[in-house]
Amino acid sequence: WARFPYSTEIERYTGIQWPEVTPPDGMDLPTERAWLAEARLKWVQENLGTLTGAMLSQRYKARELDQ
Repeated sequence: WARFPYSTEIERYTGIQWPEVTPPDGMDLPTERAWLAEARLKWVQENLGTLTGAMLSQRYKARELDQ
């Protein structure tokens, strides 16, 4: 999900919000999207242990998956 810069799935599964990042000025939309995706992927890689721990600490609720 880090490759989709406007997705909130990682936040939803971990409870950890993305850090605020601001792309450099002057980028067109496709370039900005690629820049954001790379910035988020780098952040995920740097914080993988924390994110994994946060996901694993969530309580599994099967009924929520069925909805």
